[in-house]
Amino acid sequence: MVPDGTRVGLTAAALFVQNSAGGSFIDGTTSGANSQLQVYTTVAGQITGKYQTPATKGTGTAVIQVVTVDEAGDLKYLINTANLGLQ
Repeated sequence: MVPDGTRVGLTAAALFVQNSAGGSFIDGTTSGANSQLQVYTTVAGQITGKYQTPATKGTGTAVIQVVTVDEAGDLKYLINTANLGLQ
């Protein structure tokens, strides 16, 4: 659990994990340092992000990456990943 107000980033782009099928998060704050990264602030130790599948739909696996961000909103470290199968 992290303190309320902690900023973290979500992405499905091939940043830390190169074989992600992509897609994007559409309801965070776009990082000024990396447009493929959406920044969220924790509330009650959680974040919720809305994912949108890639424009060119196909099969594959989108790898959702949760990352730490610096003051500028640029990604620093990979915290965790989750796989999302696309059909």
